[in-house]
Formats: sequence, structure tokens, C-alpha cells
Amino acid sequence: MRNEVKGCLRKDESCSARFPRDLYMKTEVDPNDGSIQVKKLEPMINCVTPDVTYCLRCNTDVTSLLSGTSIKAVVAYISDYVTKSSLKIYHMFQTVKAVLDNNTEHIGSSKTGRANSRVMIMQMVNSLTSKLQIGSPMASLYLLGNPDHYTNFTFKVVWWKSYVTEVNKAWNSSAEEEIGDELERVVLVKSENDYIGSDTTDDYVHRPAVFEDCSLFEFLQIASRKKRTKKQMEQFLKSMDEREPMDVDVAEPEDDDFIDHDLQEKDAEQQVGDKTDAVSAHPFIPTHPLYRTHYLRCDKRDLELCVPNFVGGPLPRRDEGDREYYCCTMLTLFKPWRSGGDLKNAVDNWSETFREHNFSAKALRLMNNFNIRYECNDARDDFSALDRRKRRALPLFSKGGSNSDSEDEDSE
Repeated sequence: MRNEVKGCLRKDESCSARFPRDLYMKTEVDPNDGSIQVKKLEPMINCVTPDVTYCLRCNTDVTSLLSGTSIKAVVAYISDYVTKSSLKIYHMFQTVKAVLDNNTEHIGSSKTGRANSRVMIMQMVNSLTSKLQIGSPMASLYLLGNPDHYTNFTFKVVWWKSYVTEVNKAWNSSAEEEIGDELERVVLVKSENDYIGSDTTDDYVHRPAVFEDCSLFEFLQIASRKKRTKKQMEQFLKSMDEREPMDVDVAEPEDDDFIDHDLQEKDAEQQVGDKTDAVSAHPFIPTHPLYRTHYLRCDKRDLELCVPNFVGGPLPRRDEGDREYYCCTMLTLFKPWRSGGDLKNAVDNWSETFREHNFSAKALRLMNNFNIRYECNDARDDFSALDRRKRRALPLFSKGGSNSDSEDEDSE
């Protein structure tokens, strides 16, 4: 009996495969929620589509995802599975402790210390790999140094809270209190013969005047800080002595920035010319801590090809939580500023300023996309709650024994 039910029953003794299924005499639209119910006449068989079964020649479980909460629930599940979020520190320590507890025989055994260490490290790595759900093809690509995805998009890591913190230095708001305990990430950078602390926000706050009307989101897409070469440093210092700051010469590409080796030879010259036109370099304004040693490289093509990857916590949602904090964050991303005073005046609050600001069509589209993640998570929670309610109404399967087997399987 144990082999028949192991892996099938949940803790509440309901079937993990959702059997028996609901029956539908014909394909129809549910008038309550608008979901499409596909015709199904057998309660103990997966949903079957003959065409799909014929093409795949294997067992299938077909579900209609044209409407209802299921489509957003699937989007949330796939996103969480594909993005592979990193493990929390306490999860890592818990995994290491579990390996040590399960291998006490290796501690103080007759084997050499090197052999024991190798066994323990291997088991820890395997355990962490399984928790991260990293497949062997993905791991092999990293070990061999091969690319793990093929796309023309690039993804730039952005610690968004540091910019919101910078904005709120000028104001006493709930947003500042919420993130006031966040530590600023300051990087020590060598400037000439000294080391200078530079925050990532400095590049935008002290950006060149040519980017005065550039929003933070677009700036993060197209701009990157570069260090001047020795020759460029000499030219720049000379121009400073003459009180005529000059842009950095980018005619000669560095690190193959402007060369695409995948192009055919006959198209290469034209492509290199197009890239050079799109790329420019500009000095920071003199208040930047690295004004003398670094410059700003701009690539306008990245407006369509670079995707900021916001880390340091999820972006606030517009339909729940602190509305002031949400408005402050969106204005920080999509309205040009050099200090918090540029985003709003002392009389208005963030909500009023947000409502009065004329956002671009791109900014509105991005804000809508930001909220899709929360809509999908809500749909996933609703779908799970609906599934639990259905399970309560289903007949329970007798396991003929204790709950330990199914509980162990469910925890796994």
C-alpha cells in the first residue's frame, strides 16, 4: 500500500495531482470568472487533446490558459523558476549544517583530512546546487565559459534604493524613514595618487550638462563610467589648465567596443561607422569626486537593448502599501533631477507631484509592466486558494498507515 500512495497524497490526504478532476460535458465559458472550461468526461484521467497527444506521443495534461487567473499564475511560476533567485544566507548555513550532521562519520575518521574535506565539500556543493535548481547544462556552460543565453539584450544591475535615498536627503518623508537604515554602497576608487569614496548615485547627480533632461532610467540604460587612459588624462589636464574642458577622444575603440566580429566583411565598415556615431564620451561636471580621472561613456543604442535589473528588494507596488513611497520612487526613475528638490516643491506631497507630472508614454508603459509581477503573484495566490477550497470538497484517499511517508515526500 505504501508504494501505491507514496508521492501522491498531501498532508491533508488529498491527491497532489488534483484527482478526481471536475467533469464538463462540453467546452464552455464559466459565467462567474470568465475562465474557459475544456470538455472532460473522465474524472481520473488527465485532460487530453488528441492532436497534442498524436504529435508528442506521450502523456499530456492540457489546460486552457486563455482567460481566468490561471494564465497569470503560470507566468508567476515560470518567472520564479527561470530567474533563479539566490539563496538566503540562513538557507546556506542550514544546508551546510545538514550535511555536517548527516556525515558525522567523516569527522575524526581514519581517512586523511584531505579526503574527508573533499567528500564534505562535494556534498555541500551538490546540496546547494539542488536547492538553487541549477541544471547540469547550465552549470557546464559556466564551467566551460560558454554563453548561457542568446539575446541582443544586456542586463545592468541597479541598486535602486540608493537613488531614492539620495532624493530623500532633501525631505522629511515616510519614504526616507522607511529606507533610512539602508547602508549606502560606497566604492573606493583610485584617483591619481589618492583613494576617493564614490557612490553609484554620483554619476547621475553630477552627470554632464548634455544629459540635463535625461531621466534616471534612461541614464542607467545608456551611460557607464570609464577611467581615462594615461594619454586621455594628459589631454584632459592640459585642457583644464587652458580652462577649456574637452570631451574625451573616442575615435580609437578600446576593447573592441565598436567592432562586431559576427558581421560579414563587406558590411563591417558600415556597421563600425554606425556604432561610432551612436557612442560618445563626456566629462562629468567638476563637482563629481572622480571628475579628473573618469568620464561618462554614452551609447544611445542601449535605449532599446539595455534592461536595468533592479536589485536590493522589489520595487513598491502602486495599488498597495505606502502610496507616497511609490510615487517618490517612480518620480526618481522617470523625472530628471540632481537633488530631491528638483522633483517636488516643499508644499506638495509626492502623490500630488506624481499626479501632476506628465510622464512619457515609455515611462507609463514601464510602470504598468512593473505592476504585472504583483498581479501575477496575486493570481497565483488566488489560484492556490481556489485549489485548496476544491481539495476540501474532494474525497480523501486512505493511506492505510501513518502520515509520515506522505509528509516526508511533501517536504521534499
